[in-house]
Amino acid sequence: MIETSDVEYFPTAIVGAGCAGLTLAYELINSKDFPCILLDPQKFRPEHAFSFWDDGHPNLTLARSLARKTWSKWEIKTFEETIQKYSSRFVYSTVSSSNYETYLFKKIAENRGTILNARVTDLYNEDTYTRLETSSGDVFLANRVFDSRPPSPTKKTIFQHFLGWEIKTNKSVFDDTLVTLMDFRVPQEDGIHFIYVLPYSETSALVESTVYSDTVFNPKWYENQITEYLTNVIQCKSWDVVIKEKGAIPLNYKKDLKPLGTPIGLNAAAMRASTGYAFSQIIHQAINVSGQLKQGQDLIQIKPGATSFENWMDNVFLDVLSSSPKLAPYVFSTLAKTLSGDDFVKFMIGDCPLSIKLRIIFALPKSDFILGALRNAFK
Repeated sequence: MIETSDVEYFPTAIVGAGCAGLTLAYELINSKDFPCILLDPQKFRPEHAFSFWDDGHPNLTLARSLARKTWSKWEIKTFEETIQKYSSRFVYSTVSSSNYETYLFKKIAENRGTILNARVTDLYNEDTYTRLETSSGDVFLANRVFDSRPPSPTKKTIFQHFLGWEIKTNKSVFDDTLVTLMDFRVPQEDGIHFIYVLPYSETSALVESTVYSDTVFNPKWYENQITEYLTNVIQCKSWDVVIKEKGAIPLNYKKDLKPLGTPIGLNAAAMRASTGYAFSQIIHQAINVSGQLKQGQDLIQIKPGATSFENWMDNVFLDVLSSSPKLAPYVFSTLAKTLSGDDFVKFMIGDCPLSIKLRIIFALPKSDFILGALRNAFK
């Protein structure tokens, strides 16, 4: 860090110190674009399970080393059937958000990076630098500014909203070799609703009530759903809640914020809109951006989490499900049955072969999806 006219200067400033901002800063360590300053008004970040499909990519080396657990088997359940899938090439993995972010915080600070608890109030482009003014009254200069704040929802936004309990039980009730991605054997009156189960052991798991709808519910609603599921479906009589987590991810109709620099992360489409998966997409995007900076590129290309065709498919998918939510169990189970375990993961990761996309298109209810495609074409 050097001083320019009594104002602190950093090669790179990042607005927001969440997953995207921290990952980019970490990847810039030991480069000419470091040290960074990260500016974020949020003092406390709640715990979340960052889950992702691990295809062995080198970009996921750090996340892989911090993984709490991995699985090679997963399932989708409806009232009519259970579809189980297995992969010998890919694993489903989960990382504690606090462990991941704490590790990055520490490495950034050890290398003279700065994380300031403040909000950026104004940004000005000057002759050589960008000037940032903050809610704390501090002023900084930077060569480059990245904005990792998430987009804002609109009134039409469909959310993937959820509340989860990490629980411990006295008896063995979970199969810790098998992830339940979706269990639709729960009430469906309030939107597309399923239970997600990450079994850490036979006696501990994250059990999450997840809904796709345009309305986020009171926490008690999800807790009642989890209680009913554990009692009536899992046949578990008692448990202790160790950690609670909740969130609401806007999947579509998002309003991009006025950028305070180059957008990265969710505000730069680092997410599969149909599923809400974003962790590995954010990592790939941050590493791609840092690679361009290290090569001295002036115009940074931001790679989204899915191709334009996949984004179109996701938008049609969400349109159909929002119009006909009762189709959801059939659609998701059909998707799982149509693809092998490996191909299912390739589609979830994004940028999969056209042959996989075509198999999905031909397998889904044609009349509903043709109408969805037509509606989407006029939006």
